[in-house]
Amino acid sequence: MAPRAPTVEWSQDRPVEQQILREYGVGIDCHSRFLQVCVLVNQGGSVTRVEREFSTDWGEICNAKAWALDHLQVLPKPPPSDLCYTLESTGTYHRPVMIAFEGRPSVVNPLLANPSRRKTDVLDARLLAQHAITGLWPESFVPPTEVDAVRVLLKYRSFLVAQVTRARNAAGGMLTRFGHTFPALK
Repeated sequence: MAPRAPTVEWSQDRPVEQQILREYGVGIDCHSRFLQVCVLVNQGGSVTRVEREFSTDWGEICNAKAWALDHLQVLPKPPPSDLCYTLESTGTYHRPVMIAFEGRPSVVNPLLANPSRRKTDVLDARLLAQHAITGLWPESFVPPTEVDAVRVLLKYRSFLVAQVTRARNAAGGMLTRFGHTFPALK
C-alpha cells in the first residue's frame, strides 16, 4: 500500500483532517499598522510552525518576506523566488505586501477565509497558512503596476465627475428655489 500524504489536524472549533499538498504554507493577516505572518513547513510528515508580527513600514514588510524565506531554507529544495502565500484582502492594506513579496499570492476575502466566531490575528494568519499548505485557494491574478495605476486614475476620475455633477445639481437647485431656471446641459 502506498504511503499516504501527510495530514494536519487543524482545529478552531472541531478537529479537521486535511491533506497537505505543498511543502510549505505562508499565511499573512494584514492590517493598517501591522502584519501577522505564519509559516508552516512540512518536514517528512511533521509540520512545524513559526509566527511573527511585523509593522507595515516598507522595510519591515521586506523583512517579513526575508524572515519567511529564511524559515523555508530547511526544506530539501528551498522555494524559488516566486513564493506562494495566502493573505486576506483587507481594503488596500494587502497591496504593499503583494508588491514586496511578489511571487504567487492567493488573495482571499476575509469573510470566506475565516467564517468562525473566534477571530484573532494569530488565528487568522495560522488559518491562512493552513489554506496555503493545503492548496485551498487558487493563485490570484495580480495586474501589472501600469494597469493598476490606470485603474486607480480612472476610479478617481469617476469620483471627481460625480462630485462635479452633485455640485452642479446643488447649485441649480438653489437657483431654481429663487425662480431662476436653466436648460439642461448636454
